[in-house]
Amino acid sequence: MKQLRPIARVVIIHDDQIMLVRNRNANFWYPPGGGWEFEDESLPECAKREVKEETNYDVTIDRMLWLSEFREKDMVYLESFWLGTLNSNSHEAHRQHSDSDPNGAVAEVRWFSEEELVDLTVFPASLKRFSEINLAGPDPYLA
Repeated sequence: MKQLRPIARVVIIHDDQIMLVRNRNANFWYPPGGGWEFEDESLPECAKREVKEETNYDVTIDRMLWLSEFREKDMVYLESFWLGTLNSNSHEAHRQHSDSDPNGAVAEVRWFSEEELVDLTVFPASLKRFSEINLAGPDPYLA
């Protein structure tokens, strides 16, 4: 029997760059995020917490962008993607990564321009064209 794993990920765009993370021993990049502790938090709260845990940055969650699913052998992942804004006025502070969980899965946090993403493996692949994301669209999240 397959298990369901709900995940919240945050798309953060700042100064025409997107923040992505890479796990230890992985060759692909993705938005920061992780498992929803649904007994104790909402999905937006999960998204905010996961960004803090993985990157040490504080964000405001603006709205939901997409919902996605993928399957592995014994697991179905239901991923919600959220648009987030950094809570700092210092651009340089955004570029410094301080791993708040040195034993966690994230090995690297980086900012990328669209040009830098061309030859990288990114999930979801649509983030390679992040300038096309409708940043002003309505929020489909109703909770």
